[in-house]
Amino acid sequence: MSSGVGTYPITLTGGFDPNYDISLEDGVLEVTKASLTITVDDKDKVYGSENPSLTFTYVGLVNGDTKVVTEPSITTTATVSSGVGTYPIILTGGSDANYDITLVSGIITVQKRVLVIQVDNLEKYVGEEDPTLTFAIISDSLLEGDVILGNLARETGEAIGVYFINIGSLSAGDNYELRIEGQPNFRINAFEEPKTLSIFEVIPIYLETEWGNENVVLDFPLNVMVKLSDNSLINLKVKWDLTNLDEYIFKRGQYKILGTIELEEGIINTEGVLAQLFLEVLPKDPPVQIRLNPNEFKVGNESYEKIQMIGEFTVIDPIDDVHIISLNRAELDNKYFQIQGGALYWNSEDPIPGKTSFQISVNVLDRDGNEINEMISINRIFAGLDEIEVKNTFTPNGDGINDDWGVIELRYYEKVKILVFEKSGKEVFETEDPNVFWDGTYKGKSLAIGTYFWIIEIGETGEVRKGMLNLLRK
Repeated sequence: MSSGVGTYPITLTGGFDPNYDISLEDGVLEVTKASLTITVDDKDKVYGSENPSLTFTYVGLVNGDTKVVTEPSITTTATVSSGVGTYPIILTGGSDANYDITLVSGIITVQKRVLVIQVDNLEKYVGEEDPTLTFAIISDSLLEGDVILGNLARETGEAIGVYFINIGSLSAGDNYELRIEGQPNFRINAFEEPKTLSIFEVIPIYLETEWGNENVVLDFPLNVMVKLSDNSLINLKVKWDLTNLDEYIFKRGQYKILGTIELEEGIINTEGVLAQLFLEVLPKDPPVQIRLNPNEFKVGNESYEKIQMIGEFTVIDPIDDVHIISLNRAELDNKYFQIQGGALYWNSEDPIPGKTSFQISVNVLDRDGNEINEMISINRIFAGLDEIEVKNTFTPNGDGINDDWGVIELRYYEKVKILVFEKSGKEVFETEDPNVFWDGTYKGKSLAIGTYFWIIEIGETGEVRKGMLNLLRK
């Protein structure tokens, strides 16, 4: 049981059977190394303290062993001055003929050093400057070379009353935790002898904001600094007049906003002095671009309309969505178009036959006075002659309804010819002006009711179309 690593003989003796000739062969017992794990015990310490004793634990000792023949050495990089954090504890070496040893490292954790400070309770009279807030360290101490920087702070306010003092920006660095003993306070007292002071002056406030910042009111101070008749300064609450704020934030410039001062006991405002806040609204960037979608329109396939919608404008402006869009009237082809409700319309008595491409100059004005001018190209597409609706009946009886026949949509095309024939093939009407309609007469005489034949030719496209027309008289 307690034999060390090595080989040991296994011997056979004796044995008898009259029926057998017995040969005995000895064997070998091999003792191998036992598995052993040596693990570092993790440790903790406070910044600035000596390292604790470094220890380790065995798992796997047998046969009453309490340690290995040669124990491993144990070291760490942590020192007295090591900052808050974790540092390795490392095992090296260690041997024993009877064990197969595995070494497992550990860590030492350096924790913050707690400094408890005692803050002095302080006070002042209303309107006076705050005294410096002071303190003393009452537990533990700073290590040599370390310092406390920053300042204690108190709750804000200048009204008579008690305000708690807190840690503020006071700090000894990342290796320390500062704690205040108790709950120190700062008291603002009324004057020992009651007196009435008038407001002499209100210190103006200046603010700057981005254009369109509807949340700028959140930056308005709740208090203003007031100089009293004895030249002392005091903070008083204020209520700002925000009546025109919505107008101000959407146009660059500086605006004066007035505020009513809330008085405290012993303060009067006989002159009705108001607080003043000067709000500087910064300029807005101009719009980036204007687009028209679609930027083409088709004519000839519907009944003629003087005003025809083409497409709607979209202004690319990441800051504002309110713009005035207009045409620069005297430029390019603007005279043929108009803008209504953010959309572009064809608006011309002159059909300009044959013209397929137009260019307009568009102006965009935002609420801050920025403007851009852009040239936009527009394509006009002509319907094929077979797409145009041609009436097949008319009643030239002088009642003012359907008294003539023609195709007004042809006014967009160049080199148009319209012909009408009797059944016999005699031509009774011819025109090259689509604005001229046939009234059912020939050489001033009314023609008989019946079926006539028409031919339309468009020289611009080479298209020809034929059809029948019924002349009725009701």
